[in-house]
Amino acid sequence: MKIKTEPPLRASPDPEKIFRQGEAFLEAMTLLVRCARPANQAQLGAPIVVNSAFASEIFLKCLIRLESGQTARGHHLDALFARLHPATRQEIDALWREGIVRKEQATLRIEAAMGITIPRKLQDCLAAGGRAFEATRYLYEGDGKVRFVLTDLPKMLHEVILARRPEWSQPLPEPRLIEEMQFQKPST
Repeated sequence: MKIKTEPPLRASPDPEKIFRQGEAFLEAMTLLVRCARPANQAQLGAPIVVNSAFASEIFLKCLIRLESGQTARGHHLDALFARLHPATRQEIDALWREGIVRKEQATLRIEAAMGITIPRKLQDCLAAGGRAFEATRYLYEGDGKVRFVLTDLPKMLHEVILARRPEWSQPLPEPRLIEEMQFQKPST
């Protein structure tokens, strides 16, 4: 019996391709957030978290690739963040602290309404929600509770990457409707 194996990972994925994939998940998260209303928040919460966490994961992997030339593996945001150069971590942390200050009143309202305490430090948020991508995809297997307060992180990582690669800020072509797309059978 022949066992099918996965093709080996390319040794050096193009960082811009990594970045573009992250942008796709950031855009998906943004669209879901715009669609969220009180009536559908419960249904959209998990997809918003998954897309946000995955966009953050991919952007962190892009930064790791840009800084070290290495191809990062894994989903744990805290572990990926730890692989960044110290100056990059400080830059992202500074953006995080600015964002926390802007959202403090909203954060206080959420804490009061839900009876919880939301961490403010990025390291604490990464520790609490760094595995949200996996936990949320399999939410039905656990207790149904995932603490994830990192929905702003992918936008910040996007900003950090574009500061390093401003030529990537070119807008991508508008996506077409599925009905307008042309499909071809892959050549073998």
